[in-house]
Amino acid sequence: MTQKEKRKQDSKVTFDDLGDLDDLFGLNEEDVMLPFKCIDCGYEEPVPEFIVDEFSWGLKKGEEVEMFCPECNGTLKMKREEAKD
Repeated sequence: MTQKEKRKQDSKVTFDDLGDLDDLFGLNEEDVMLPFKCIDCGYEEPVPEFIVDEFSWGLKKGEEVEMFCPECNGTLKMKREEAKD
């Protein structure tokens, strides 16, 4: 076998090399949901983490992601854990 044929043989990819093809693009993964709350009306809604990541692009350090409330058109912010006494 020549060097060229050996390289060609070594570069072939088989289906076994690809692993599990059932979820090749990660479409079956569960979305991580983050709790958001309207600061105006108190409406709460979970927002997928990938959406929050998209909205946080370009924010300065310390700035929070803000979205529009579907109920009152106010401001949704990530819900903070309430301090327990």
